[in-house]
Amino acid sequence: MTVAGIALAAGLAACGGSDPEGVEPETISKDEYVRRADVICTDVRRRLRPLGKDKSRAFPVIYREASARARLHTEKLVLLRDIDQPDSDSDALDSYLDDVEAVAVAERQVAASAVTKNLDVVRGQEKDRDEAAERETASARAFGFRVCGLERVAR
Repeated sequence: MTVAGIALAAGLAACGGSDPEGVEPETISKDEYVRRADVICTDVRRRLRPLGKDKSRAFPVIYREASARARLHTEKLVLLRDIDQPDSDSDALDSYLDDVEAVAVAERQVAASAVTKNLDVVRGQEKDRDEAAERETASARAFGFRVCGLERVAR
């Protein structure tokens, strides 16, 4: 985790998050959850921005960038799950979090396919990743996020 990620996690821990066993988690409003989550997503979006600038289709570049995106989406997922969840729209939030996880998994699959050095396999995995990212965007909008779900996958 980067220094910024650690600082962000520490700051969010002060706002609530995982509680010791046997302690009831804080109940927060959906608006408060969105506010806290959008802070996380703004940081992830900023860190995703430089990825995809190298337009070469070299397999080491594909591997490196997909691996970096997978790590960032996984970090985002961990931090979002650490925020106390609101009571309202829990199904929609669960759907969004599942979609974030699907993007992270798809990015790992793109990275793994780059190792095969087979461009057709890479393209197939990238198509799957793009579809997962579209589902993430749709579920983010359905939940009411303002920033989350807008982290576009570099093509």
